[in-house]
Amino acid sequence: DSANQNLQSMVVGQQSTTNQQQSQIDSLKNKVNTQQAIIDSLRNNNLNDRLTQLEALVTQCCNAGSKSLPGNDNDNGNDKMNIHEVELASGKAIVLDQNVPNPFAENTTITYFIPDDVASAQIIFTDNSGKIIKTVDINEKGKGMLKVYAQDLSSGIYSYTLVADGKTIDSKKMVKAGN
Repeated sequence: DSANQNLQSMVVGQQSTTNQQQSQIDSLKNKVNTQQAIIDSLRNNNLNDRLTQLEALVTQCCNAGSKSLPGNDNDNGNDKMNIHEVELASGKAIVLDQNVPNPFAENTTITYFIPDDVASAQIIFTDNSGKIIKTVDINEKGKGMLKVYAQDLSSGIYSYTLVADGKTIDSKKMVKAGN
């Protein structure tokens, strides 16, 4: 009888402990759910705030100046868009542009600008190890274009450098793709 009472007392004690632990688990689950709801709310609010800011910037950009885009409130039914292109240059800047297309298979084009006050200019082509492949003297001033034919060149990365009056002005890389 006393063994049964001890066993019954232990079972009641275990049930009480289990009930307390389940209560703690339920409380922790509620706290986790509450924290997740806060995180979701903050994430949504942050995204909504960022979206609102982005929409305001787009509206500000599209409505700025004299430009008129179709569908805007300020276009008065006019389907025209006023576009102004401006090229700024001091006339003294030496320019070496990136070859187009890049990468290329057989040929590519390089444009450049050499001011009148430059005495001598050349474009030097090198391989990836720095070995000079070809040097092209540029005798004309102003805007120029160099058409590069390289169908016999192996695939790889090559460089071209603009040198004016003995000074390196700019270097670019070009990629020769397989044929």
